[in-house]
Amino acid sequence: MRLIPRSWHLEGLVCGLRGHSLPAARAGVLRPQDAGLGVDLPDGRRLARCIRCDLWQEVPRPTSGSDLGELHALAIPRRGEELREALVLRIIALDKALHALLFALAALAIGLLELKLGGLHNFANRLLRSLNHSTTQPSSTTVTHWLHRLAGLRRSHLQPLLFGATAYAVLEGVEAWGLWRERRWAEYLTVVATSALIPLEIYELTLRVTPLKVAGLVVNVAIVAWLVWTKRLFGLRGGPQRRARPDPAALFAAPSAS
Repeated sequence: MRLIPRSWHLEGLVCGLRGHSLPAARAGVLRPQDAGLGVDLPDGRRLARCIRCDLWQEVPRPTSGSDLGELHALAIPRRGEELREALVLRIIALDKALHALLFALAALAIGLLELKLGGLHNFANRLLRSLNHSTTQPSSTTVTHWLHRLAGLRRSHLQPLLFGATAYAVLEGVEAWGLWRERRWAEYLTVVATSALIPLEIYELTLRVTPLKVAGLVVNVAIVAWLVWTKRLFGLRGGPQRRARPDPAALFAAPSAS
């Protein structure tokens, strides 16, 4: 399941942010088997290949140093599908972090409302008395409706909301941290927690359809489906074993002579 098109050259973007990975730029000697990673030119220059984005870049030729060693042991930065998966995982982590922030702000607002509840009751009751004694009728019953609701609000109504908002802020924050750090347990936690919300979102859509509700449902379904399929959760596609990383010796092999 691919959320980022193959045509997007993410390797070039990462290299633009972090710099190229050029093992041949550090090698004092290039051997014939290293021709896929670097080439010494007759005029004393050297071309080195980035092992992330495959760009060949001119670099100074080192005057000393060892060779590249065993190519099988060369550390390859993430590229291709592995890099795309890491980027999607961080996008999901940012989405969860935004949710955590919104729930934290909601919990803060509910907490402040609970602290000021007595004063709000007095304010609402004064306004209701003023409206009842007024000679002119209000243009809408909306104001009186919300004033009555505010006057009847109790701490017993707010405390479950405060607990729920705080719990979700903590949960979403833990998910965001774990996904950003690419922890396996965070992938499972995100799938379970997000899946638990999907039936509620479907029920909300049966009551009233809004673009925001539809977008939220689509995003949550996509997150669950992508994590389960791509990360092979719950034994899907052979279980949690990671995709075998490419062999550097084969990936950057010197071109064969024709």
